[in-house]
Amino acid sequence: VYQQDNAPRHKGRIVMDWSEEHSSDIQVMSWPPNSSDLNPMEHLWSYSENQFCSATLLPRIVSDLQYQLVSAW
Repeated sequence: VYQQDNAPRHKGRIVMDWSEEHSSDIQVMSWPPNSSDLNPMEHLWSYSENQFCSATLLPRIVSDLQYQLVSAW
């Protein structure tokens, strides 16, 4: 897990260049700059929940639920 809090002083040119170079390998989650909430799991759960809830079909059996949860994760 690579965590960058998006604060302006932490956005050095070398880090930004590396991030752009590897952008196809990294999925960036929205995070407000200078956030006091440094618990990345909360953001991950929120992101996963949004992905899961945006599914057009609700699961009817456990295996479908499992598949959708893994896909959202």
